[in-house]
Amino acid sequence: MKKFTNTRNPILPLEYHIPDSEGHVMPDGRLYIYGSYDDREDVYCSEKYHVVSTEDMKSWTIHDVSLTGQEIPWFNNPDAPRYPGIDWSHPTPFILKMLEKDAAEGKDMKAEFEKASDAPKPALLFAPDCIQRNGKYYLYFCMPDDSEGVAVSDKPEGPFTDPVQLPCGGIDPAVFIDDDGQAYFYWGQLFSHGVKLNEDMISFSREEIVDNLVTEEEHFFHEGSSMRKIGDTYYYVYADMERGKPHGSGIFHFQVAAGALYLPGDHY
Repeated sequence: MKKFTNTRNPILPLEYHIPDSEGHVMPDGRLYIYGSYDDREDVYCSEKYHVVSTEDMKSWTIHDVSLTGQEIPWFNNPDAPRYPGIDWSHPTPFILKMLEKDAAEGKDMKAEFEKASDAPKPALLFAPDCIQRNGKYYLYFCMPDDSEGVAVSDKPEGPFTDPVQLPCGGIDPAVFIDDDGQAYFYWGQLFSHGVKLNEDMISFSREEIVDNLVTEEEHFFHEGSSMRKIGDTYYYVYADMERGKPHGSGIFHFQVAAGALYLPGDHY
């Protein structure tokens, strides 16, 4: 654990790199930041998470490791269920552009991607999200094999234990609880997906998944799902690639009757 005081950007000391962050004010009144953790020179992210928190936006705490990739039982396990991430049968303009570029260089990006997906990988932990319910904290995470999972803790900073694999594939999970108490889970790259979580917060029915909530082609969606609600309006925040690369932020907002959130139903 490390404590420090800072009121300027960058918030964290330069030796700590926590991208892909989501911030939540938890019941104890502190703001907790959940993100991936860059500490390698060969790849993005790392095999561990650190949670950062503050009570006043001035005094900050970098908590001890909250979860490691080595604790995930299904990772690199050939017998574990596998769910696809990117839909290669429906290449988006961004994917087509990359395929054409690689083809011009004599490469088959799809074949290389599929070959790489079958090879053992470091147990990297990608962009997470976290939420509290009934005194428990649920950390949703994803890994380079397209698997997504959830681990649980009694404290917002972890450690998070008993990881459970979720029946979906992709990256960048996000979680949201509506005013009526229904929890929703979102994820995806190029095509966004969503589903109602069961009461246990660690499971859902694959039959209830709604695909293509927002897409690259219609909404310039790349990744980084995040749901917010202000009044009766829901805001779906994501990495926008309207300029050709996912360098900006996009927000799709819609209004529905108070307490009733889309899913399943009409697409955004």
